[in-house]
Amino acid sequence: MKLLAKIPEERYQSAGGIKADLETCLTQLQSLGQIDPFPLATQDISDRFVISEKLYGREAEVTQLLTTFEGISQGSSEIILVSGYSGIGKSALVNEIHQPILRQRGYFTRGKFDQLQRDIPYGAIALAFQDLIRQLLTESETALQTWKQQLLASLAGNGQIIIDVIPELEQIIGQQPPVEPLGATEAQNRFNLYFQKFIGVFTKKEHPLVLFFDDLQWSDLASLNLIERLAANAESQYLLLIGAYRDNEVDETHPLRQTLERMQKAGARVNQVWLQPLAIQDINQLIADTLNCTTEKSKPLAHLISQKTQGNPFFLTQLLQSLYRDNLLSFERQQNCWHWNIEEIERVGITDNVVDLTIGKITKLDDKTQKILQLAACIGNQFDLEVLCTVNNQSPVATARALQPALEAGLILPLNNDYKIPLLWNQEEIASNGSANPSTLIPQIPNYIPYKFLHDRVQQAAYALIPEAEKQSVHLQIGYFLLEHTQAHELESNIFEIVNQLNEGSELITEQVAKEELAKLNLQAGKKAKDSIAYQPALKYLGNCLELLPELSWQEDYQLTLEVHLETLELLYLNNEFERLEGFAETMITQARDIIDVVEVYRIKVLYYFAIFDSHRAIDNAINILSQLGIDISDQPINISEEIKQQQQDIKSFLQNKKIADLANLPVIADKYQLAAVQILQQMIAPTMTTNFLLFAQVVLTLLNLCLQYGNYPQAAVTYGFYGLLLCGVIKDINYGYQFGELSISLLDKFELPQSESLVTHVYYAFIWHLKTSLKEEVAREKLLNTFLKSINQGEHEYSGYVSLDYCLISFFGGNDLTQFKNDINKHSKLIETNLQKYLIDYLKISQNIVNNLITKSDQKEVILIGDSQAEEENKIKTYIEVNNEWLLFNFYLHKTIVYYIFQDLNQAFDHTIKATKYIVSIGSHLTAPQHNFYDSLSLLSYHHSCTLEEQQ
Repeated sequence: MKLLAKIPEERYQSAGGIKADLETCLTQLQSLGQIDPFPLATQDISDRFVISEKLYGREAEVTQLLTTFEGISQGSSEIILVSGYSGIGKSALVNEIHQPILRQRGYFTRGKFDQLQRDIPYGAIALAFQDLIRQLLTESETALQTWKQQLLASLAGNGQIIIDVIPELEQIIGQQPPVEPLGATEAQNRFNLYFQKFIGVFTKKEHPLVLFFDDLQWSDLASLNLIERLAANAESQYLLLIGAYRDNEVDETHPLRQTLERMQKAGARVNQVWLQPLAIQDINQLIADTLNCTTEKSKPLAHLISQKTQGNPFFLTQLLQSLYRDNLLSFERQQNCWHWNIEEIERVGITDNVVDLTIGKITKLDDKTQKILQLAACIGNQFDLEVLCTVNNQSPVATARALQPALEAGLILPLNNDYKIPLLWNQEEIASNGSANPSTLIPQIPNYIPYKFLHDRVQQAAYALIPEAEKQSVHLQIGYFLLEHTQAHELESNIFEIVNQLNEGSELITEQVAKEELAKLNLQAGKKAKDSIAYQPALKYLGNCLELLPELSWQEDYQLTLEVHLETLELLYLNNEFERLEGFAETMITQARDIIDVVEVYRIKVLYYFAIFDSHRAIDNAINILSQLGIDISDQPINISEEIKQQQQDIKSFLQNKKIADLANLPVIADKYQLAAVQILQQMIAPTMTTNFLLFAQVVLTLLNLCLQYGNYPQAAVTYGFYGLLLCGVIKDINYGYQFGELSISLLDKFELPQSESLVTHVYYAFIWHLKTSLKEEVAREKLLNTFLKSINQGEHEYSGYVSLDYCLISFFGGNDLTQFKNDINKHSKLIETNLQKYLIDYLKISQNIVNNLITKSDQKEVILIGDSQAEEENKIKTYIEVNNEWLLFNFYLHKTIVYYIFQDLNQAFDHTIKATKYIVSIGSHLTAPQHNFYDSLSLLSYHHSCTLEEQQ
């Protein structure tokens, strides 16, 4: 069985060892007539220097990892962070659990962040899933079809979102249609949602998933945000995230540290493993196993090695190899053992720096191999033969031959066995002297033959051998080689790798034409990064664009300069770099040639001021640009009722004998200046709704006028819905307002408005529909539920939360079964919490808790609707009073009134209905207003009857 042992180190290590045991067998057989058991391999000492590949001193950590995997195999989701110095053995530790996981039918995949490629968004995540997809492609055709069906069902037409990050996915699910363009926030929500759905396909009870991300200290922000999202997702199951990082390179201000703190606050199950240097006894055992001697004999050498390496496993193995290479460790054949001289080793100057040690190892290779290692180091920690051939300008056979000495020296590792094929081709050609066709004798050379550096320190050492004065030139050469050999249709997939190389050498580019071409490539890379929700790398690419443009670019290439500046301005906003944004915007306004070019600048300024809670400046900027477009909106007080009535008369004159529903057939607005005005007015809705209702009404009326004069625009449904709200809530013309509400709903289907559907649906069902229809009608709940789920899937989280609240309120006040309602609201709460809509949680808690109180018929004197205690509830209400959140306060006091009235605590019901009445004006025609009027009347009447005559009077 020793000859068949799975672990190579447990097999015989030498022919002499086998011979000695066979001779023992023969001797016993001849003398005893049988072979009795005896210790094997006592003379089996290999003369080859091979460092033991066992994992030493990490038994407890391996057990912790495997125990955690057992836990997630039962349906949980956890994250383990392995930290320690470079070379301490983080990757080796995690690799130790690879095979046990595969034996339990789990999937294990890994990705590594690269120290020289930190600007590539989702770099390690893409590598991890490329690896997983390659694993899937080895399965049967039946299994692949199953994967395809599951992925397509889960991604629901949004597969291109994932393909943009992991192009290899297309090999399984095929080409996918482009996705609907969305605003930045909605696009980010959609990306997060569908990436979670994508991962969910692989995290099943039948096959749990382990994702290992190495070198998190070099991760990009987009990757950290996505990992945080995965770790904090309460619905994740059968998923183990393992991250490794160098804790000495991660201080309190590092993005990784801040991400970990947020994950823990969000309730993610984060386990920490801190790796310490190897203990002297572990080092001694490793050396004894490697040199096949007793631990007593190896102890002095172990102490010396420990002193030099401080117990760092990578440095330790490199030092042992160096000693062997320098003949300070040698095999004595006569004595059949390894020999060394401690005094001689101590006399030799051994560096205390592992990089210097590795550089020494590399410099002993031939020049051709050194050069190709330097090129590989520029490409990344992981590289493939095809790319290396391109930048080396040599054939795969020549490049593979040049790599082979580095592979034999243990500096690089192949990631599969295909690396042998180019070497076989070369050998076959030499053997046949060109007389045979090699392709008929051996396999064709695959397109993808991956390698990786043994360790970051090896890559660092190879890179350090490039003279500083030549590094930029080498990167530039690599970038241009990659660009030249990339087909036009492949450029989008490889844009980051190409642009990063060119950017490293951009200072050497002197011709303006070449600079402009690189600026355009950076623009393309920035757009792709932005579309992938990687806003920080995107901004960096755009920054490179700005540096590459000539000083007079506004005059020499206005359109390119404008496009670069507009993209940069939006990315400044998306990255919250507000200090730079304002000055940047003013420069653009000064340089713009047309008012249309300025509109987008003002639109982003409005978003910016609203984001920093300065609604007044947001409104001022909107009014400013609107006046330049010929539209005057006054922020002075007006008689809004008269304005609405006048607008009503104008519409009737406009329609003549037509119906309000016919407004859906207006032509689409074509005038670009009016369309620009519409975009600004749309941005005014949010800040005016929260701070200036009269101005909000003016915005709605102005939008309505533009529709009547120039035609409908894509979001016209929002305008008609809000106008219906004004009619119902301000001048109480319910019939006319109801028709406009129905018009808004009909336009949703005509224009296919995923970004507006939840807002329009919320306005219609919360403020209009209920005024003419019973809350018991099932159509409203069905529509609201469908819109809520659809909007969540499309990444629209803001108003989808309000749609969920509308669904719950209509269910409750419509008299639906309380037990079923309780189940529904619990599901909605989980979805809202998952999608981080924290501002709505307390709204839903009110509905949840009133139902809990009614079902349990609580006899407690105090009814808690928000929080877990009366003190917590009082603190929250105090906060809402301070920030003047009238909507939540009204709902809180209304529901308190209801539950106290039902429990016949009439004093409390009276006190709370009085408090609710203070906020009724802010509610308008909302569906809770009639409920307040009803319970207010009941509470006042009941309280009146319980009062003395004097109190009644």
